[in-house]
Amino acid sequence: MLSSCGKEKCTTIQLYHMKKKKNIFRIKEFIVITSIFVGMGLFTLANGVYSQWIAPLYFQMVNGNKSAVVTWLKYMEQDPHFNELLTAQKAEYGNYIEWEVSKTQGERTQRIDQLEKALQLNPKSRDILVALARLYKLSNQQEKSDSYLQQAQAVDPTVERD
Repeated sequence: MLSSCGKEKCTTIQLYHMKKKKNIFRIKEFIVITSIFVGMGLFTLANGVYSQWIAPLYFQMVNGNKSAVVTWLKYMEQDPHFNELLTAQKAEYGNYIEWEVSKTQGERTQRIDQLEKALQLNPKSRDILVALARLYKLSNQQEKSDSYLQQAQAVDPTVERD
């Protein structure tokens, strides 16, 4: 097709396609740069929001507020270094910290006992099985949690992992 046109016409068509490719490159470049700046803006916004949630608890802890330390330790229960964190806080605040944190664990144990009794009355209760799976997971008893979750899924296949 190009061989049938004159040299000047072919050059014009080629220039048109080169400009078109250059414009497409500029558009893609604009999109990439804009995406980077939007991503950075969203990250900055999220960071600002989360820092406002964390900051009050942190400042309360720094100022020696025991209940803030207890709240933080409750959030950290699932952390693999929880026992080290608890020991460090006990050194600072005494056994009160451990007692307050374990009080929640005691309430959880009491709730587990209640649900186990209810399960004996209704062994195919999906809600009881799911609740037990969650409570055992919070108590760091993953095998029991998995067992109850599997039982719940056997009763109701739509039950999903947390």
